[in-house]
Amino acid sequence: MTHIKQKVEEGIHNHQFAADNFIARLIPPFQEHLLSEERRNTLKNSARHDYNSKLFSLVPHDLPPPLIQLNKIGLHMLTEAPDSFSLDGLHFVPKVDRAEVDILLNQICNPILFAGKKMQGKTSCCVNYPGIPLSVWFIILLTIVFGHGALYLRTSNPAYEPPASLTLFYPTNKTAYAISILGLTLFGCIITDRTQLFIKVNKDFSVVDFVVMNLVWVVPGIWSMRVGSDSTFLNREQTDDWKGWMQASLMCSFDVNKMTNFIPIYSVIRVMVASYLFMTGFGHFSFFYKKADFSLIRLARVLVRLNLLSIALSYTMETDTLFYYFGPLVSFWFLIVWGTMRVYNLACAGQDNPTLLAACLAASGALAYAFTHSPALYAPFFAVCETVFGVHWNAREAAFRLALDQWAVHLGMLAAWLMAGLATAQKGAPAQHTWHAALCSGLVARWPYLKWVSVVASCGVLAVYATVLVFVPFGKEANNALHPYFSLLVLGAFVVLRNATPDWRRTTSAFWRWIGGFSLETFILQYHFWMGVDTYGLLDLFGPGV
Repeated sequence: MTHIKQKVEEGIHNHQFAADNFIARLIPPFQEHLLSEERRNTLKNSARHDYNSKLFSLVPHDLPPPLIQLNKIGLHMLTEAPDSFSLDGLHFVPKVDRAEVDILLNQICNPILFAGKKMQGKTSCCVNYPGIPLSVWFIILLTIVFGHGALYLRTSNPAYEPPASLTLFYPTNKTAYAISILGLTLFGCIITDRTQLFIKVNKDFSVVDFVVMNLVWVVPGIWSMRVGSDSTFLNREQTDDWKGWMQASLMCSFDVNKMTNFIPIYSVIRVMVASYLFMTGFGHFSFFYKKADFSLIRLARVLVRLNLLSIALSYTMETDTLFYYFGPLVSFWFLIVWGTMRVYNLACAGQDNPTLLAACLAASGALAYAFTHSPALYAPFFAVCETVFGVHWNAREAAFRLALDQWAVHLGMLAAWLMAGLATAQKGAPAQHTWHAALCSGLVARWPYLKWVSVVASCGVLAVYATVLVFVPFGKEANNALHPYFSLLVLGAFVVLRNATPDWRRTTSAFWRWIGGFSLETFILQYHFWMGVDTYGLLDLFGPGV
């Protein structure tokens, strides 16, 4: 080693290098009980320990490139290694050697390949993250200081009210608390996914991990089942419960265990995403149909609620808003619902006109389909966004994601319209005699029979769906092509069964409702707190391999 060190120093002085890198390899432990008789007499772990200690002292730390690097791969194996790693007690099996060589190549090549470049989403091994811009630190610090400062002033002097000109800069307790939490959240994302404080590991499927992690949310969810008081169709507690268990299963099945290539799981996950959009259509249609509140305040509140975290993260983490696609996805379909109901409200002049409403729903569906499937329509839109706002979004990818759940929102709108009509019909004669009122009255009159028909049909739909997933082989492309249509049947069947009886409608899980209350934030933050390297890996939160 001393001789090699001298040669390296001479090469640096003369600008003549024998190699770009010199790697000094530490010797892993000998499996003495596996060694041959001849080797057992000469290869001793005590001598190996002395050799490694000497190597540590000889390898210099102050030489410029090319330098002698100490290969520290597998330092945890220098004291102990499983017997399966070696067949003769001295040499590693090929699988271990390949892994070591792969890491060694990363150690040498990645600093060159990613020097001065953004490396998030590309690698996390043997390369430093790029420096975080001062502007990002300023935004985070300002948010934390402003939020905590305003919260402190509010709590220390509740009676104080600022002048009217300063009202915007003196938020309420609730707003100040939310701002401070936002700042701390952004700081947490920086620490976890833009520094090397937490190790990032690969996504690998493990049956044990899959079962255990799903038990973590299934068991407390079932244990906290309670019967509430609200028995209305798709009531708030039920939808929060629905969002909660779907989000938990997404995190455990899809994000952690890398099951996108397992088509049955992938198909079920796609149906879950469609379920969120179904609830978007159902909830917002119900609000606009009953309240007719199309004010800009209402519009701004919903859009800020859906996109604030995504936008803040896109600047902080140097990604883009479409990377956290769920906020923009729901925003697009919310605007479709808002636009549809706004046009209907203006056209009907406050009078119930089911024919006009049906025409508005059909027109919005056709326009949305044309936009998401025609590059001639969506490409100019994204080009304008790039020119005006300076955002660089992948138009084709965005249109693909919008088209995947093309009809789920309109199914939710139709379901909300039908339930509003049924509720009116159950109260007695409707105010206006229309085909929609007549339809709903006929359904109410035949409900005892139709109820069980719909339950049996729903069971049949889910049974056929499960059979197709398990026994009919098809790939992602085929699934994506059929998903916008068969997902409607699955969604309809699930909703019918979930609301088949008053007790089923009232029964929800407190644990799942709790998760569902912030499912949007959980979905977005999992990109940096749960997964790592911009979803390409996982955060090793509790130590190696956990």
